[in-house]
Amino acid sequence: MAKKISSSVGKGGANFLEDVKTIQKLLNAAGASPQLEVDGKCGPKTYGAIAQFQQKNLGFSDGRVDVPGKTLNALIGAQKPGVAQPPEKPEKPDKPQNTEKPEGLSPLRQKIIAIAQQQAMPPPGKVSDLVTMKDPATGKVMRKGWQQLQRFFDEAVSGWTPNHWKDPKILAGVQIPGRRIPQPGTSGVSWCGIFATWVLIEAGMKVKWGLGKGINLPIKGDQNFRAGDVCIKKGDRVHHFIPITDGDPMQTVNGNSDNQSILIKPLARSQVAYYYQVD
Repeated sequence: MAKKISSSVGKGGANFLEDVKTIQKLLNAAGASPQLEVDGKCGPKTYGAIAQFQQKNLGFSDGRVDVPGKTLNALIGAQKPGVAQPPEKPEKPDKPQNTEKPEGLSPLRQKIIAIAQQQAMPPPGKVSDLVTMKDPATGKVMRKGWQQLQRFFDEAVSGWTPNHWKDPKILAGVQIPGRRIPQPGTSGVSWCGIFATWVLIEAGMKVKWGLGKGINLPIKGDQNFRAGDVCIKKGDRVHHFIPITDGDPMQTVNGNSDNQSILIKPLARSQVAYYYQVD
């Protein structure tokens, strides 16, 4: 039985399919009652089983298994030999996942897609609060890839200079897990659009991100976007992402996603409010 997971599972976790299956198997082998269906879906039953195990074995119950973490170690140490696992449920997505490489894309779009995918691999991407490290010089816990996040701002944001990093609060916004760069009237800078702009720049486009303004490209409101464009999701919370496949649903690369990670996620075309067309 696999005992390693790439990211957190449970309430507020990344909940990647194979990671959830691993935790469901570990919970079953540790005596979860009732036994969980090994389907890779992290719903109330799986949350509850994690919390129940934590309360019984660790004295707390936040319903989440982190990497690394006490709950994962305890689960591995609590395996009961001979516990029969329910068969894995075959994956049957509501809609077929569109993973084929789009046809007829310009070299620019192909380059954008390749760069975006590279930043999202391996999960949870080049920047993430899910993976931390301790700075040997200061002893501070730092987010994974904070230097890369700093680079997004340096290279993509209009008017950004090295002087910005002299402000301890701004520097902490890229270094410390859970923090953001301060922005008046908000909970901090949401960097999904900055990430997308950086990808376009890396692909050779002469664009910039204006704080509070967006990318200096025309915005379109039709449904003719394609893989490689920068799309904005419908909803109260503005979120930018890059489709890397066509079809419906699309596969998309999202900066500043769950736990400030760079993740690949499926998304229905109907969820696009408007978009920046790259060519």
